[in-house]
Amino acid sequence: MTAVGKITEICNADKCTGCGACIAKCPQQAVRLKFDPERLSRRTVVDDKLCIQCGICRQVCPVVTPPSRKTPGHAIALWLRDVQKAARSSSGGAAQGFTDYVLEQGGVVVGAGFTADGKLVHTIAETREAAANFCGSKYVQSDFSSVYSTVENRLKAGRTVLVFGTPCQIAGLYGFLGQEYDKLLTVDLVCHGVPAYDLFADYVREIIGSRHYTHVMFRQRNGFCFKLFDGSRKLYSSEGMLDWYLLAFMYGLSYRLNCYSCPYACLERVGDITLGDFWGIDYSALPELPPNRGISLALLHTDKGRKLFEAVKERFVWTERPVEEAVRGNNQLRTPFALHPDRAVFLKELKNRGIRRAAARTSLKKIYYKNLMKLPLRKIYHWLLDFHYSKMN
Repeated sequence: MTAVGKITEICNADKCTGCGACIAKCPQQAVRLKFDPERLSRRTVVDDKLCIQCGICRQVCPVVTPPSRKTPGHAIALWLRDVQKAARSSSGGAAQGFTDYVLEQGGVVVGAGFTADGKLVHTIAETREAAANFCGSKYVQSDFSSVYSTVENRLKAGRTVLVFGTPCQIAGLYGFLGQEYDKLLTVDLVCHGVPAYDLFADYVREIIGSRHYTHVMFRQRNGFCFKLFDGSRKLYSSEGMLDWYLLAFMYGLSYRLNCYSCPYACLERVGDITLGDFWGIDYSALPELPPNRGISLALLHTDKGRKLFEAVKERFVWTERPVEEAVRGNNQLRTPFALHPDRAVFLKELKNRGIRRAAARTSLKKIYYKNLMKLPLRKIYHWLLDFHYSKMN
């Protein structure tokens, strides 16, 4: 193995996605992620005392060596026929349908879920019970680094592995593996950008202090929300557009710096399939769909992706739509989310004021109170009670 010289950084810090492929691959455990408050992101740090300058970290880094891309040949609008399972999903239940099929075939599924101590991590599931933790949207970056080797081991053992992740995480997986596997199925998500877990954890401490929580809900059937639970006990609940964390997320104020120049926010994708919401679709295209239900979007890029859809399509109400229609409703299939004009103000205030007060110093304050005034009085009353309860208990 040829030494490459002293490694001070693996890739440009402004572009590091925190995918963790370098951490998982480093033979010396010389790489770690460190939160950078100026970028609001975790970036890699190399311990020069442990580093042997082998260069493996750069070889697997998707920023240094970008993965191949695929252009979708088909855009599918779909909704899971199993009403109960669809109701537990954020949109039309596409991920649930794919997950059930792969598990039934003896495969395993990798997705993001909250642990008992409130961390969001990617884990591997071999049963439906374990995979149930993957349901629902998570508007925060997950830790993918601990699952790379497990995925590789399952693939080498001949198992089918279905992996859900953001495009940068899927890119990191391809970099880590370094070769194609016939039984690897990858699903990248239409991603607007994500805040770092550190920012999310700080916000949770702002609203519930040091109390223990087990899971978070960001979406419900009638829209967005922010809810914290300890088991079945509700610790905090807010309407989506009345929660400062979610408001900052929706308006692109709090993403990691690299998200605003994301190379994957385009139609050329890294996964076999891309999943998201089919925003803007004409609902008459799916007359069998129950009213007021979300519709999933599946973009099929590869033969593996198309074969997976063919195997599961009878589980769905579905119709093929023009790819252009899917792109019109999803800006991040065209371009990264724009950097918020008040980002500098937010970062300055965040150092001393916390997320709620920092966000309230930006133009989001007017949006927040406008949303509040739209609520019926009874909802305002319950919102105040929920907020008071979260602070007092």
